[in-house]
Amino acid sequence: MNATQANKIQITSYLTSVGVHHTKQYGIFYYYKAPYRTDKTPSLKVNSAKNIWYDIGKNIGGRAIDLVCLINGCSVKDALQILSRLKVQSLSFQPSETNKSNIEIKHIQPLQNRALVQYLESRKIHFTIAQKHVKEMYYKVKEKQYFALAFENDLHGYELRNKYFKGGTNPKGITTIKRPGTGINIFEGFTDYLSALAYFKLQTPTNTTIVLNSVVNMRTAVETIAQYKTVNCF
Repeated sequence: MNATQANKIQITSYLTSVGVHHTKQYGIFYYYKAPYRTDKTPSLKVNSAKNIWYDIGKNIGGRAIDLVCLINGCSVKDALQILSRLKVQSLSFQPSETNKSNIEIKHIQPLQNRALVQYLESRKIHFTIAQKHVKEMYYKVKEKQYFALAFENDLHGYELRNKYFKGGTNPKGITTIKRPGTGINIFEGFTDYLSALAYFKLQTPTNTTIVLNSVVNMRTAVETIAQYKTVNCF
């Protein structure tokens, strides 16, 4: 087994195989008490669709093999040996390509839904700022209808947010807002980005800005970031 094969192992299946079970679930998100440290509340969050994990308390995350290394305090080589000894039938593998989203897009339009505007205002993000950067999407999941804020990435996929849901459509990718100059701003998510615009009382950023949409996308952004003299990490 190599690292590529190891990272196709579903993290949720691996955790179950070593006796770690989730304490709650919201759609594709599973929450666990981190098994590698004292964790009174479930801080380990696993996105089962993207097959990535994130420790909310420690601000770290990664893919399957990174978690195996952390839990066992071992090298990548040792982690591969650990995974190769597990019963394959107890684990489920992702397809070689990115998982197909189960979200069926029905309609995308300019932001106007009052519930979404109120959600943004609860986060101190005014409508006049948000309408320049996000749209609203109406979509279906397993015959149920939903709506959410929609933030487009460079590959024309969308990050989705509302009061109760955090997810997105394929393809996954970063969002780049080009501006002249030698500085670049980096944000993890688009609500962070909108919050910064609200804080600095700006309608649009003055520097080129990259919204990662997931820390997993950092490698995609490195080549662009390297072209700038000043990097502002938010």
